[in-house]
Amino acid sequence: MGKIAAIQKSNRNHNSGGVSPDLITIVNTLCIAIERCKKQVSEQINLDKLICAFLLLWLNNKLTMITSVDDIPDIKRVSGNKECMENRVRIIRENNISWVEYALLYHTKLETSYHWQPVPELLNNFYLMVFNKFYGNLLNKHEKNALLKIIIEPWKTPQAFKYKQRVSKNRFYSYIPTMVKQDPYLSLTSKSILLATEQLHHKSACAYQQERSDHICRHIFDFQNQQLLLIQQTLNKLEITLPYLQRENKRPDYLCDNSRIPTFIREQTETTHSYRERHSALFGSSRALSRDDIRQFFAHLHQELKNIKGKASNIRSYREYYNFYTYVLAFEFLLLTGCRPTHAISIEIQCNYDFKQVIVKDKGRFRSLYLCDYLKKRIESYRTLQQTLLTQLGLSQGSSYLWFLVDDNNHIVHLRAKSIRQFMQSHWPKNTMKSKNKVVPYCLRHTFAQTAASSMHPKLTNQQIDLLMGHSNFGEHLGCAQRFPASRNVIENYLNQLPEYFFLSLEL
Repeated sequence: MGKIAAIQKSNRNHNSGGVSPDLITIVNTLCIAIERCKKQVSEQINLDKLICAFLLLWLNNKLTMITSVDDIPDIKRVSGNKECMENRVRIIRENNISWVEYALLYHTKLETSYHWQPVPELLNNFYLMVFNKFYGNLLNKHEKNALLKIIIEPWKTPQAFKYKQRVSKNRFYSYIPTMVKQDPYLSLTSKSILLATEQLHHKSACAYQQERSDHICRHIFDFQNQQLLLIQQTLNKLEITLPYLQRENKRPDYLCDNSRIPTFIREQTETTHSYRERHSALFGSSRALSRDDIRQFFAHLHQELKNIKGKASNIRSYREYYNFYTYVLAFEFLLLTGCRPTHAISIEIQCNYDFKQVIVKDKGRFRSLYLCDYLKKRIESYRTLQQTLLTQLGLSQGSSYLWFLVDDNNHIVHLRAKSIRQFMQSHWPKNTMKSKNKVVPYCLRHTFAQTAASSMHPKLTNQQIDLLMGHSNFGEHLGCAQRFPASRNVIENYLNQLPEYFFLSLEL
């Protein structure tokens, strides 16, 4: 394999659905890490605290950031009424079931904040045992020095694992972020929280989506549970027992909702206490338009188009009808494909393949777009109208694009970002959630991404959403990426549902 082909393969492997590391080697290396912890035990160093801190740092992708004692965080247990702050841990008790939560950093371009995140199910019993014994800072200075040795010094393989497969220490540290990147259903917003910006596969992809903090919390909880469950199953196959991983029989009620995990603040009175739910926060892009606003906007355009059609009695009014139809088709194209509203905002005739798949140039690269059945019928109807107008005006097909405007002098004019933005703002309904000054055609691309991310039937993988949005790295672009019929069928099925979802009608 050549160097370029190897880079392409590596890029594809690091995307959603890539080949996962061998779990047996990961499990063996985890056991070696625990044996390493056991060798540090002394009168001043507690094994449970050491392993507790190591596992918490490993799950949160912080081991690679530690190069000195000062880099080791002061993990501290606080009461339930304290604010969520860096390195804090608390215990929540509901229905006589206790659960440990830790502070997780949510970072955006504008701000950073900390939110409580429940520990994975298999670690809760172990963490409860540790944090019920030790209040305040988890590690003393001796334990921090011991943990630093474990993290940065080479690991000697114990005799019991001498002839067993293992991975290097650094690859073991990067196991969780590797699985984050490769998980096909973990939301991009959740990935941007669990990974550093430079570790994201497509750095701009998460800028198109928005998600509530309680939903993010649920996604991360499920992801960590899944990873530890796979590790436990592998341990069982290898007939290895780790007392730190124990299955919970019950969960508190607030962890039983499959779609969200609310955040609570403890309110203390003289005799008792209660938990009050906090409002969830929104993270990600706010440029997506609401479904109701989109429906209202296109209903207004379709009604206006019908009115103009009813008055089309001469060449001038027929040309006005045609031009308005062109704008409507352009907006439907942007909404139903997620294409960037740049250039001619149309499709080149030579890049059209039976109105089912087209190729557009996007940021200097060619990429393919799938057109839903609704859009195919709309373009075919428009082309008939276009040919009729050109014949009446005595014009030949003078454009390389499928749709275009005809001005008062009967000259062909291509759509531009400025003209389509002005048209959108002038026809944006007044009684919508967003003011017309904040609405631009690019919002339709954000709407397309948000709708794809929130779709449940069918549920799209991150890789499928990336394909629809045109996000790619070297080796994933047109002509290099791998395409499978089953994946294409899911995408086409999803796209064919969009017109009905937005109440678009072919009757114009």
